[in-house]
Amino acid sequence: MLLDLPVHWRSVVWAFAVWRVGACVMVPGPSTTRVDLVVTDRPAAHSGGDIVAVALPALARSFDGDLPPGVVDATGAVMTYGDVLTWMPEPDPLSPALERAEIVVHRDLDRWATELLKADGGAGLGGRVLVEPVDARATLADVLGVVLGVYALNGSVVLRAPDDDDAARRRVVDTELVTDRVRVG
Repeated sequence: MLLDLPVHWRSVVWAFAVWRVGACVMVPGPSTTRVDLVVTDRPAAHSGGDIVAVALPALARSFDGDLPPGVVDATGAVMTYGDVLTWMPEPDPLSPALERAEIVVHRDLDRWATELLKADGGAGLGGRVLVEPVDARATLADVLGVVLGVYALNGSVVLRAPDDDDAARRRVVDTELVTDRVRVG
């Protein structure tokens, strides 16, 4: 599944759902020419195959804009279901989980994520962690890795939008009871 979304909390939700069912997340790049499914906020930029359009606003009830024929509006489709996790078989540990410059298999996903988290200065983090993409260099794969690394260390995440100003950041830190932070990028 090609995850063609910006750094956003919805991107994290989609990646974790894909990993939970044992599938592979691909991020945009040179190797993403053959995909079975595209999840994107830009459905008109893709053609062929199955395409799911994701609205990014937090309270969106449908995708804002015209959808090409056959594209599924994720917001409208998903909002009809409750927030319930049902039993799923464990993923094949050797099947691909993430494809970017290299392939990370399901067995190594937590190890990859905690190593990435440590490389970004988040060794030993727990509690409520503010994950801050520094700028456009913060790739979606890197942010997904840091978020997964925080979860692997039993922490929780507040994901900051890359374009938030300092006042918005301070409000988030205060209202979300942030105890640690990691800058990505």
